[in-house]
Amino acid sequence: EVVAARYGLSVADIRSPCRKRRLCRPRHIAMYLAREKTRKSFPLIGLRFNRHHAAVIHGIKRVNERLCYDNGYAAEVDEARRMLEAR
Repeated sequence: EVVAARYGLSVADIRSPCRKRRLCRPRHIAMYLAREKTRKSFPLIGLRFNRHHAAVIHGIKRVNERLCYDNGYAAEVDEARRMLEAR
């Protein structure tokens, strides 16, 4: 919910099967934060996002890779993390 609100999307958008970039980026961040905060398994996170566990692994990997070289992206993830913690 927090990531969806941050990007002006609905939770249904985040969970939708759509593969558009405007949805994938927030979805990957949401999966990354879900894993970071809950330590749930990839299959369980996948169930919440209507995704296969391999898609969850891929999304989290993409976020981790991008955090290494994109400071703007890292700031976005940090902002989402702070919003989640403030909730």
